[in-house]
Amino acid sequence: MNKRNVDEDIETANSDLSRSDRLFVRRTKNFRRFLLGFSAIVLLPIAPAAAQSETKVAANATTSKVGQIETVTVTATKRVERLVDVPASVTALSTEDLKATDQVRLQDYMARVPSLVIGDTAGGGGLSQVFMRGITTGIGGNPTVGFYIDDTPFGSSTSLGMGEVFAPDLDPSDISEIEVLRGPQGTLYGAGSMGGLIKYDTAVPNFDGYSGRLELSGSAVDGGGTGYGVRGAANIPLTDEIAVRISGFDREDPGYIDNAMTGKKNVNSVQTYGGHAAVLYKPTDRLSIRFSALVQNQSMDGASLIDVDATTQKPLAGKLDQISAYNTGMIDASYGLYSIQVADDLGWATLQSTSSYGRLTTNGRTDITQQMAPYFEMLYGFDDNATAIHDTSALNKATQEFRLYSPTNQTLSWQFGVFYTNESNKVHETMAAYQPATGAPLAVDLPLLEDYQAPNRYEEVAVYGDLTYKITDKFDVTGGLRFSHNSQQAHETMAGLFAGSGDLHLKSDDSALTFLFSPRYHLDENTMAYIRIASGYRPGGPNIVVTGVSPSYDSDRVVNYEVGLKGDAFDGKLSYDMAAFYIDWSHIQLRQVSYIGTQYFGNAGKASSKGIEASAVWSPIDGLDLSGNLAYTEASLGKELTLPLIGSSGDTLPYTPRFSGRIGADYHFPIWNEWTGLAGIGYRYTGKRYSDFQMDASIPRYRMGDYGVFDMNVGVQNDDWSAMLYAKNLGDSRGQTSTNILGSVQQVTIIQPRTFGFTLSRKF
Repeated sequence: MNKRNVDEDIETANSDLSRSDRLFVRRTKNFRRFLLGFSAIVLLPIAPAAAQSETKVAANATTSKVGQIETVTVTATKRVERLVDVPASVTALSTEDLKATDQVRLQDYMARVPSLVIGDTAGGGGLSQVFMRGITTGIGGNPTVGFYIDDTPFGSSTSLGMGEVFAPDLDPSDISEIEVLRGPQGTLYGAGSMGGLIKYDTAVPNFDGYSGRLELSGSAVDGGGTGYGVRGAANIPLTDEIAVRISGFDREDPGYIDNAMTGKKNVNSVQTYGGHAAVLYKPTDRLSIRFSALVQNQSMDGASLIDVDATTQKPLAGKLDQISAYNTGMIDASYGLYSIQVADDLGWATLQSTSSYGRLTTNGRTDITQQMAPYFEMLYGFDDNATAIHDTSALNKATQEFRLYSPTNQTLSWQFGVFYTNESNKVHETMAAYQPATGAPLAVDLPLLEDYQAPNRYEEVAVYGDLTYKITDKFDVTGGLRFSHNSQQAHETMAGLFAGSGDLHLKSDDSALTFLFSPRYHLDENTMAYIRIASGYRPGGPNIVVTGVSPSYDSDRVVNYEVGLKGDAFDGKLSYDMAAFYIDWSHIQLRQVSYIGTQYFGNAGKASSKGIEASAVWSPIDGLDLSGNLAYTEASLGKELTLPLIGSSGDTLPYTPRFSGRIGADYHFPIWNEWTGLAGIGYRYTGKRYSDFQMDASIPRYRMGDYGVFDMNVGVQNDDWSAMLYAKNLGDSRGQTSTNILGSVQQVTIIQPRTFGFTLSRKF
């Protein structure tokens, strides 16, 4: 498809909203629980009604010619553009491909995106850390990667609100596309996106007719448990002005870790269920209103980790065994988003309003026996006990954004916006000691060990804008600015033997100015080179008041210098994207320890990250797609992290492999009548990585080895039916994704072993 036709589709989308599908599913017992709890857990995303539906129109309209690779459109710049025209490093993932082979979790499709790393801190429930291009010092500080659902930011902006360890792991049931933007996105997307941004685009209702989809899947881990998935969706045009889409799903991911302490098998199985509902109201050609709601619940009884000796790095039990106390490792997470988006085409510009309310709750228990055993032995003369931390949090987040943007087919195009968010979060942490295998009380009466509460609030207002000036038909320049101001406050109360007592009121204020400068030159209609200089930041925050410790810490900032080339070649049979970058990171936020042992955050040191990313898809013959991506990243400290000495100049930043990548081949071939055969194979590789910087210099950093994973799939499909058999991790690799040290024990998260499964779907 040539550029002119795609542009016509996009312009049509800008003036006339699409009218797409609706989802409905009859579910198992957990889906019935979801329906009953729908109003209690809601979190709902709404992309701008006009912009979101125009995205889908363009995306659905871009079908490929025979022997050519499909043209992809994205909304990375908050406008609908061909991926090849976006002057930034962006990867777009088709969820249809992901669902067909059960690649339904963040960790599954991580390898499809260059420079994206998942630190699976708990093995599920959304409690993960996500890093891009090496911008991390491990656990500590506010998040460095942002998440959007349509045009709505999701999750907390601060560590006080669990923002540092919570990454929404949405089931792709009603997600049309996942866009991953690498590098700082501070101008358009604001705080917390200095490493990059992950954007989930939900499916949009349309008026084209009734349609739907049902899907069933099953899986089994070699030597582990079994899982299943049920999904359903339906699109219903109620009138010429109103269309509805509704979907639901229920999924269980099989477990494969056994608990040697309690004897429980496959403790890390994950149960996930939820749904999405959207209503599109289009009373005129110029005005559209979209209501949307997305909810999802996740629960698990144990984390995907094993225990190893911190010195020898040998497993303390079996190769897939952990030694965790009774009722620890469990995680429950519920999230949802309510949103309404209004878009009014004024002719000379479009005015868009996006309002949302989100809620996120988490409930978990963490085993800290190894840390606390010496204290119990010293105080009470015994160490045969288990100690657990029980954490609960509840985040409520409201956002409002107004955006005014011009058409793109003019010499000077522009967009300006105002953004406001208000987050309130309640955190409650308690400590308990009990019998490790059964959970029964200890023989001795214990005092209150710990009771910590920290209700907190984050408020931010920002104004932003960018201009694109077309110097010639082939050359244009974009510049942008964003000014943000946030204020935070927290009320911390502490009680108990290991917490002390206290009643503290904490406050902080912080401002940031981010910028973007990006020249872009089209060598021809399908080849584009660009330069991108962009900055990003994450907000600072308040600290516990201790003598010698600052009452607040500042934002840290990055500046990214990037050159890139992307395009199509050989009559559309080859698509490629490559970029080289250098990121300067200053005033790094770091968790530190005061002289009385309390933890706080400070700003220390400098770091840099530089690398090369490349990806390509080649279709040498009809039906065959060869794909691959490669990332080379050097991320290291440029200055010592001190107070105390934690890292030295030249030390590698945590969880960042020097090399990572993936290669794959997918072949579609005719069988009989309208039936087509499918076959695919892929190999993904992750290089060696180091764990977090250690607060105790006597403890060496854990080094995770490199690993490679083979995946395969075969299947058949026609216009209505699709059936697929797949195998993941055929070589049964035991790759490690994250670590956490507790006393003399190192906890290591292990990827899912060899897994076999199937998917069966029916469209109607």
